[in-house]
Amino acid sequence: MRRIAAAVMPELAIELARQKSPCPGPLAVIFEPDERATAELPATATLDVVSAEAHRHGIRPHQRVAEATAILAGLAVRRVTRAEVVAALGRVAEVALGLGITASISLERSPHFEASLDTVWLDVTGAAHLVGGELALAGELQDRILALGHHARVALSDGPRLAEAIARWSPEPRVVAPIRQAARILASLPLHALSVGEDATSFFLRLGVLEVRDLARLPRASTAARLGPNATEIFSLVEGYDPAPLLPYEPPSVIVDELRFDDGTERVDPLLFVLRGMTSRASARLMSRAEAATRLEITLFFDRSIAALRARDAGREAVEQLDFGFDLPSPLVREADLLRPLRTKLEATSLVAPVVGLRLVIPQIVRSPKVQLDLARDAGVSPDALPTLLAELSAEIGSERIGVLAERDAHRPEARSSLALPLAKKAKGAVTPGGLETTRLLPEPLRIGRVREGAIITVADRLYAVERVELVMRLSAVEWWTDAPASRDYARAFLVSGDTQRKHGSAPPMTMTALVYRDRSSGKYFLQGFCE
Repeated sequence: MRRIAAAVMPELAIELARQKSPCPGPLAVIFEPDERATAELPATATLDVVSAEAHRHGIRPHQRVAEATAILAGLAVRRVTRAEVVAALGRVAEVALGLGITASISLERSPHFEASLDTVWLDVTGAAHLVGGELALAGELQDRILALGHHARVALSDGPRLAEAIARWSPEPRVVAPIRQAARILASLPLHALSVGEDATSFFLRLGVLEVRDLARLPRASTAARLGPNATEIFSLVEGYDPAPLLPYEPPSVIVDELRFDDGTERVDPLLFVLRGMTSRASARLMSRAEAATRLEITLFFDRSIAALRARDAGREAVEQLDFGFDLPSPLVREADLLRPLRTKLEATSLVAPVVGLRLVIPQIVRSPKVQLDLARDAGVSPDALPTLLAELSAEIGSERIGVLAERDAHRPEARSSLALPLAKKAKGAVTPGGLETTRLLPEPLRIGRVREGAIITVADRLYAVERVELVMRLSAVEWWTDAPASRDYARAFLVSGDTQRKHGSAPPMTMTALVYRDRSSGKYFLQGFCE
């Protein structure tokens, strides 16, 4: 038997409007077909969705703005595009896919049924036992949707329309209809649960048909005439039969989350607050897909008029948006790990004008790495600690300045290491020429005086006496194919502090072993490193 979960979010548009512009009071939303909305909201526009607080004050959908504001002067009216609602439904479908087989944000509905813009369906056939049963699955689905910032009512039933009706109209926010028992639960719901249309609903309510069970008791022939073309489908739902298929939702290959503000801001704290919500939603989507991000891109949209005015006063070209992105040294998926490098980059960014929009893009996505559980330690080990630190450093100083020293096969000591990619594996087959191990190699060889037993040399404004010199090796025209082949005599020099400093006690005696060489072409001596 097929089992379908429906997640109904009755205030989805309200929540999206509050994310764009905080409004704690009564709120109503008008759907716009696209982003080309007019500057002023006409008084003749009709409301599409109202908040629970506005509903308690008598505000209803399909009321005109003038009528609603006359009833409640403190009513705030916001506009949300249908594209934003569809994108939000897609995000919910992505996080739901981690619990089921197929997710859908739309159904192959009859033209007589009104399409839902607040529901996501999930085929959970045979998957409930993986999370502890159907009731536990419904709770887990609610928690995942709540992580995206939306409150959902969830129901499981034998078909998508049955599950949606039960989730939307049941007094409980989480309902599991047993197999072949959906008709019994549906019978106690109000007549609105069947979506029979406004005219038909008004007619039956005047007759005293208040619940679905009341409609089931009426004669089929006379009732069908009032229900119209969708009578057959309605009778099937009343009997608990719902064969409607799901239209599979395919997650996008690139995760994009964009938010526009009604009022611009030049402070970093509000932008970080918005960015925290974006990374939370992105993390939930990545986790449900068992994937991780390897690159992050941020776009700040500035107020065009203020940016143009300030640019004219400063004598420079106007900047309408600021883009920056960086590669992550290791795949990251957790919210805190994604936010840390973004916060570092944003705090170091100078804003030329108020920001009126923010967009987060994750263009590079890979499979999430599997971490072996550690059962041998009392305390847990965080496998993302080092990658997160590297990502934060990459955002602050640039990825080209972050790396590890990789050993190279070379004769010259200064050429034996190079900056490699972070966490890169050590190259196999690297050979270290014998006798030149040092603990500290100078970035550039330091010119010193002649090195021989009993000589006095100066290193960093400090006098040292050469007690003993041991020849290590000779390089004769190595790397002859380059412009500067090396011919050197390498030696270890054992140095101690000069007698003058020790007599006056200005500095404690100091001993060290230095790696020095004589350039055979010029006869000059150089200090290469130390072997402390």
